[in-house]
Amino acid sequence: MPVTCLSDGRAHDVPDVEFTRASGHYQAICGHTVYAAPMVEPDGKPCQLCTEMWELNHEQQRVGRFGRLSG
Repeated sequence: MPVTCLSDGRAHDVPDVEFTRASGHYQAICGHTVYAAPMVEPDGKPCQLCTEMWELNHEQQRVGRFGRLSG
C-alpha cells in the first residue's frame, strides 16, 4: 500500500503487515522508514526504488509460476 512519507514527500510501498504495529512509522520495501503523512492527502511522487523492487518481485513471481506450469 503506498504511504506518503513526511520526511521526503514520496509515496513508498509499505507491506500490509507493517500496519499491525500502529506506530505511525513503517518500513517500506525499499528500506526507508516512512513517517506517515495524513492519509487524507493525495499520494506524493512514487519512490523509484519501491517501484523497481515491486516490479522485480512481481516479475520473479510470474517467472516462478510459468516454470511450475511448464516443468
